[in-house]
Amino acid sequence: MEISIEDFSNPQLVLMFFIMLLLLAARVSCYILYLIGMRRASAEDDNFKVAFYATVISLVLAVPSSIFTLNKEIASIVELLLALTVLLTEVYVLEGIRSLSKRLGHPEMDKRGGLIYLFITTIFVIQTCVSVFILVLGGATASAAASWLGVAASFLSVAESLVFVFYFMSAIRIFSKE
Repeated sequence: MEISIEDFSNPQLVLMFFIMLLLLAARVSCYILYLIGMRRASAEDDNFKVAFYATVISLVLAVPSSIFTLNKEIASIVELLLALTVLLTEVYVLEGIRSLSKRLGHPEMDKRGGLIYLFITTIFVIQTCVSVFILVLGGATASAAASWLGVAASFLSVAESLVFVFYFMSAIRIFSKE
């Protein structure tokens, strides 16, 4: 799809373009705040340092992920690597929180972190299987099944992200009181 300057006379297209820019700016801002937080937290536990570097690698992999969207094979491989670095970030953040929880005497946070770790890795395995299925059986023969599996994987990803964020927020509340 090619966009010309005449297309910007359409108010809906202009609005959609600015909403996309706003969302991109919000995403970049969140990554910057996340990196700052990881860098500060790395003084408390080395797990956060690994999470910081995994997040930087995720940002670097996001560029080829955007560039190779038309080449499904390369895009799938880059997306898998990107998902792996996101998983590493989450695992090391979880381990950092669990480590701090043990040191500060909050065993309930450590126990919840273990359950969330199991949930996150299970969702990652499911998403990886779906990605491999879509890559191997792609095309017209599996497009309907791949679409449904992609939607299911997206919902699981959102659920996993919400569980992780709520755990992270409760850790911040507990640790800010210390």
